[in-house]
Amino acid sequence: MSFIGAGLFDQLLDVKSLLASDIQRYKAEREREQRDRDGLARPPPPASRKDSERHRSPPSFAAS
Repeated sequence: MSFIGAGLFDQLLDVKSLLASDIQRYKAEREREQRDRDGLARPPPPASRKDSERHRSPPSFAAS
């Protein structure tokens, strides 16, 4: 009888760990969807070529 009880206990622990991982995955998915709705997960717009050139250091010319 105790062998059957131990097997059921092990199965319950497996189910508990599976449920915990499913709950974590669900929460992460909901947070991601909320960020998408709020616009926080979107990447910043790409910088134009002029912007990237403006922040670049001026070219150095070697004196000959």
